[in-house]
Amino acid sequence: MIGGSMLNNKARQNHPRRGTTLVEVLGTLSLLLAIAVSAVSLLSTVSNLRERSKRSSQSRTAVDRLATKLRNDVHGASELKVADDGLSLAISQASESIEYRFDRDTNSFRRQVDEPKQTDSFELAEDVLPEISIKDGLVTFSLRKTSRGGPVWIVEAQQ
Repeated sequence: MIGGSMLNNKARQNHPRRGTTLVEVLGTLSLLLAIAVSAVSLLSTVSNLRERSKRSSQSRTAVDRLATKLRNDVHGASELKVADDGLSLAISQASESIEYRFDRDTNSFRRQVDEPKQTDSFELAEDVLPEISIKDGLVTFSLRKTSRGGPVWIVEAQQ
């Protein structure tokens, strides 16, 4: 029996190896798994960045629209009044009454005109808090980051 096993060993040495070993297969699979995990992570990061960029762009557009409307309304105002909480502004003009009010549920400002009945909505970024103040006919509308507290946007309109 000993001689037979030696003969088999010699025969194996003379023939080139066919197939792959289990270690080679496992090594290849683990390398492919690492590449797949990296690709999924990269795609997730890119998707999150795209979504943040989209929200940021929408927020900038909303604030720009809000600033334009606010400046036009304040410029033609005969009377301005800010609520005690600093989250709403009442504007009286010769022919109409306009109110800007912050809605915490939707994180947006609503602009309502009495006559003709009209409503606009300006959706803000999720992590900002608005504040409205009036001093000497100058309306200051500021949006501050909730996490850092510094101003993000400041819109001023002179009566």
